[in-house]
Amino acid sequence: MQMNLNSSNYDQLFNEKSAQRQNDYNKLGSSRLSYQTPNLKNSQTLNQSYSEQIKNIYGSVDQNDLAIKNELTQIQMEEFYLNKLREQREKMEYLRSEFSKKDKIILQYQEEIIYLKEILQDSDTLKLQFDSMQQIINRLEDINQRDNQELCRLREDNEKLSRQFQNKDKYIQDLKDENQLIQSMQQEMEETVRKFKLVMQEKEYTYNEQIKSLKLENERLQQEIEISKVDSELTKTRSQNYEELSKSLIELKKHNQELVQELTKEQEQNFKNEKVIAELKNQQVEQKKQLDSKLKQLNDKQSEQSFQLEDFKEKEKEYLKSIEELQKSKKDLEKKIKSSKEQKKLLEQEIKLIKERNSELDIVYMRQKEQCKQLELEIIEQSAAIKQHQTDLKNNLQLQKDQEVEILHLKQENSQLREQVIHLHEKEEREKQIRYQLEKIKQDLICARNSEVERLDQCFHEFQMTSHLVNNHDQFLTNAVKDSMLPSRSSHRKGGSEKDIQKSIANQQKKSLRN
Repeated sequence: MQMNLNSSNYDQLFNEKSAQRQNDYNKLGSSRLSYQTPNLKNSQTLNQSYSEQIKNIYGSVDQNDLAIKNELTQIQMEEFYLNKLREQREKMEYLRSEFSKKDKIILQYQEEIIYLKEILQDSDTLKLQFDSMQQIINRLEDINQRDNQELCRLREDNEKLSRQFQNKDKYIQDLKDENQLIQSMQQEMEETVRKFKLVMQEKEYTYNEQIKSLKLENERLQQEIEISKVDSELTKTRSQNYEELSKSLIELKKHNQELVQELTKEQEQNFKNEKVIAELKNQQVEQKKQLDSKLKQLNDKQSEQSFQLEDFKEKEKEYLKSIEELQKSKKDLEKKIKSSKEQKKLLEQEIKLIKERNSELDIVYMRQKEQCKQLELEIIEQSAAIKQHQTDLKNNLQLQKDQEVEILHLKQENSQLREQVIHLHEKEEREKQIRYQLEKIKQDLICARNSEVERLDQCFHEFQMTSHLVNNHDQFLTNAVKDSMLPSRSSHRKGGSEKDIQKSIANQQKKSLRN
């Protein structure tokens, strides 16, 4: 059973009980005052009334005992609920320990998240480095393409010159053996006609064709003389181009060093401020735009180069026209054939120099090729490392997402557990209030019980006194009756004895009332 006892209810019960006790006491007093006349019947009635009153008092005591027992049962029930609350408190302490463990786990997850953020910052720096390296590589590739184009042009020129000089050698041999090697001269002339595809489409084994071939060869000699001059100019231009290339390579190296220094500075700034990372990302977008613009420029340059090639073709046409004009000057060349032998030696020397220069250019070209291959290998290695790093970053991001999901679940559990803790704290406060009220009730019940015991003791003492007085009154009445029965006593004495009896009874009643 469960009873909600408050201090106000208990005060009402206590006041009601005290009022009942006062009424009982007043009834006893009134009954005592009513017995003023001495009589045996009255004494018997008094004894009966006192016994009934005592029974009523003991009945009230039994009722109080029952109420006390009920209150004790309530206290036992409350102690049972208090034990349950203690068990709940132990559970709460266990939950708090688990909360502390989960808080430690959350701190570990937070540390791991910070570490992953640092890794992401490193990845951003590596991306910036990779972008800068790609820019440098693109520049180097552009330079290498230009160099390759120039080398191809130079090789074509050298091949043309070598062919022309070979034809010169053949022509010189033909001149030495004019009568013996006429047929060989015809074959060589046919080969030359096939190679250049300029003149002589049909082959005739007549003397007129030989004359034409001789004319053509004389014209070629003149062209070769002019080409030798052009070669000298080309060698100068090549030397200038190589010097410019070396200078550009040095500048590129310096620029690379400056870029590396700038990258180091950017890394330091990235570690200091996360805002700078966002700015750098914006810069990356701008750099991409710039690269796109540069690509457009390169495409424009390529288109310009295509126009230049068309111009070159037009110049070739003009060159062919000049060849036709040179054919007209064939007669002058025949006169100069004799002087060509002397010039032939000079041309051979120049050819040797050109071959040496070509060999040097080939060596330089091979070195550049090797450097390009090394750069390509380094680029491949870096791209592989970057891909691995990207895969690692993706895995780390997935782990981070999983950890964030776990953290959200843990936070939800923590919120639920905190709500439970709050409810348990409220229950504990309610338990404390209930215990405090129960202790007050216990103290009040103990005080009431002690006061009731004292009152009952007083009532019992009064009852003993009244019973003693009643017994004395009966004896006195019996003695008075005996004295009144004696014949020797006079009326005067009888009247005096009755007055004395009344006075003695009144004094005894007063004493009993005082007690």
